[in-house]
Amino acid sequence: ALDTQRREAFGYLDALNDAELTRKSRIPIFKEIMGKDEVDIPTYVGALFEYHCNDHAGQIAKIRKAAGLPDAK
Repeated sequence: ALDTQRREAFGYLDALNDAELTRKSRIPIFKEIMGKDEVDIPTYVGALFEYHCNDHAGQIAKIRKAAGLPDAK
């Protein structure tokens, strides 16, 4: 399901022109993470998949460990 969402998001991004891709938005949490709160769409989407999804994967790994299951490959 996550891979489907990723493909759909990147499909949407592929359809945007350069002006749309470079448009910036203020996202306050990025001030803490990147030192700036205005980011373009590719930066936002990259961070979403890199940090957010990896965080969930880490949570699942902790649940597997607590349940006595082996590490996922």
